[in-house]
Amino acid sequence: MLPGSSRSKVTADAGLKLGVSGQFGFLNITGLRDVTDTHNGYEVKATYGYSFQGEKTSFTPSVSAIWQDKNMSNHMWGVTQKQQDKMIKDNKSVLPVFALTESVVNFSADMVFTYRFADSWSFIAFGGATYLDKKVRENPGIDKKFDATLGLGVGYSF
Repeated sequence: MLPGSSRSKVTADAGLKLGVSGQFGFLNITGLRDVTDTHNGYEVKATYGYSFQGEKTSFTPSVSAIWQDKNMSNHMWGVTQKQQDKMIKDNKSVLPVFALTESVVNFSADMVFTYRFADSWSFIAFGGATYLDKKVRENPGIDKKFDATLGLGVGYSF
């Protein structure tokens, strides 16, 4: 069990994404805010990437800086007393209570690979690693400097 993964409510974020692209690649700025009144946090993400296009393939590496305010960072990386009590009640691994007192900035590197195997169908593979802010890593329940993501999928284009 990871810090922040024991949520008692479902949340939803809404936001705005602005971007520019050209021969240099693309630059996107995304702003998100919790709209479910669960944690009332904000996140701003700046991403630069470049797509390498083949006849049936696409490979897009990117790098990002992600700023999360105190509320969002606590939602993602903190552990509340209520969450700890639920872990004990459910007989799961117990993480120490931990709260962040300020905003954090995490950095990530990601890649997306697509292979079109039919007119409208594609295979998708993606992965990434996020380097966690030192303030996040002060949480005793976090024992790594990186948070990794890997995934596979199939896509259909209309």
